[in-house]
Amino acid sequence: MKKLYPSAAFILTLLASSAYASGFYTGVTGGYDSTDFYKTLTIDENNAQIYDKQDNLAGKGFFGGALLGYRFDIGRGFIATELDGNLSSMKYNGWFVDNTVSPGQTSTATLSINKSYGISLSPGYYINSNVALYGRIGFERGDFQYSESKATLGNASYGITENQWLNGWKVGAGLLTALTPRLDLRLEYDHIRYDTYTNTTFPLEPGQYRTMKLSPESNQFQLGLIYKFS
Repeated sequence: MKKLYPSAAFILTLLASSAYASGFYTGVTGGYDSTDFYKTLTIDENNAQIYDKQDNLAGKGFFGGALLGYRFDIGRGFIATELDGNLSSMKYNGWFVDNTVSPGQTSTATLSINKSYGISLSPGYYINSNVALYGRIGFERGDFQYSESKATLGNASYGITENQWLNGWKVGAGLLTALTPRLDLRLEYDHIRYDTYTNTTFPLEPGQYRTMKLSPESNQFQLGLIYKFS
C-alpha cells in the first residue's frame, strides 16, 4: 500500500488557514511582586567554620514595564516570542540575626531588584475567538542591590552596598482576552528563580572570613494591555 505524506503545500495551506492573525504586538504591563530571599551566612576562622545561619527574608513591591512580541497563530493555537523590560519598587528593609561577635547581635539590610529585562517563549491555545490560555518560559536578568550595616566589636560600624546583575529563569501562565480587534487584556502569573548572589567583602575580626549568599525567587502577578499591529 502506498504511504501518503503531507506535502509542503498542504502544510503551508494549513498554517495560512488560521482564524487568528499572526503578527507583531506591543504592550504595557504592571503588577505586584513578592520576592523571597533565601539567606545563608557562614563564617570561617583559621579554616574552620565557626558560624552557620539560614534565614528566609521577603520583599514586596510593584513593577511596571513594556514589551514587544511576535505571535504566530496555528489553527486554534499559537506560539509567541517576547522581549520585556521592567522597573520595580520591590524591596526588603529589615534586620536579621548575625551572632558573629556577641549574642543577639543583628545586621540591618536592604534588598531590592530595581529593574529587569528578558526574553521568553509562550505557547497558547484559543478557547474561542476572544479568549486564550497560554504558558511562558524564558530568561530574565535582574539588577539586584544589597546593602548591609552593623556594629561590630568595640561598637565600630561597618557597611557595604553592592549592585549585581543576576540571571534567572521564568515560568508562568496567563489568560488573554480580546477587548477589540486590536486590543487584548491579559492576566498573568510568573515565577522567576534567580542565580545566587554571593558577597565575601564584609569586614570582620582578623582571621575571620565571612560568606553571605542570597537566592532570590520572585512571584509576580501582572495585568497587561496589548496592542496588535495586525
